[in-house]
Amino acid sequence: MIKEKYSFYQKKGNLRFILILFLFTGGYLFFFTSNAWMPAGSSANALTPPGQETEWNGRTVSVTRWDYCETSGTMEVELDIRNTSYDGRNIYEYSALEKLGGKLSVGVILEEEDWVILRITDLPKRWSEVSLRMDMKEQVENMGLLKLYTNVNDVNRVSSIEERDRDGYLKVRFETKIQTYQNTIENLQAEIQNLENEKQEIRRETARLQEGRQYQTLEQQRATDQAVAEAESKYKSAEAEIAQKQTEITEMNERIALTRKQMEEGN
Repeated sequence: MIKEKYSFYQKKGNLRFILILFLFTGGYLFFFTSNAWMPAGSSANALTPPGQETEWNGRTVSVTRWDYCETSGTMEVELDIRNTSYDGRNIYEYSALEKLGGKLSVGVILEEEDWVILRITDLPKRWSEVSLRMDMKEQVENMGLLKLYTNVNDVNRVSSIEERDRDGYLKVRFETKIQTYQNTIENLQAEIQNLENEKQEIRRETARLQEGRQYQTLEQQRATDQAVAEAESKYKSAEAEIAQKQTEITEMNERIALTRKQMEEGN
């Protein structure tokens, strides 16, 4: 009887061990193989938006464009760099990592003090996020890396990445700047329209409040007056914001005109 009970508990323990081992192994395989079957862009969101300025080691760096050709598995990245430290160090080292596949090859296509074009190659078919790293050519203590990002969902897709000379890249540079300014204008115009709609709603609401005021007690009228005053304050804020955005549109149009002039003169 004792042997039978022992055998029963022994079998029960073995089954429990097998179950735990099965769950552990299954979880392990899921963790390390999930990237093979999950959509590559399902968690890709790291992004340095084109035109966004990043301060780094006395330099202002921005991505002008980040193109990706799926056919060739190649990226081309254009950077604007302003060295506001005036330390004479204007040559940098570049490297790139892909979130799922590791290190990528980075080649310098064009490098000037304030303008750099890089070519990133060897991208896997199923890539998710790419981190471009920028470091000082001469090792300087406490400088650290600058990391710029794109992802499979937000990168600018192109049918091909062409070989160009400096003049060809300069033309693309100007065209990209103009397109960026035009996109900014479109966004500002949409924001202005939203503010104009908000102003109309404020006017309708204040008119409604004023119409009912004659049928209110003194206490209710004070509350209505407070609501109207707050609405008027929002109306004035909207007007001021519209004026500011219109000024920004004027600035963008001036930049477009000057960039086109520079493009025509080939400078």
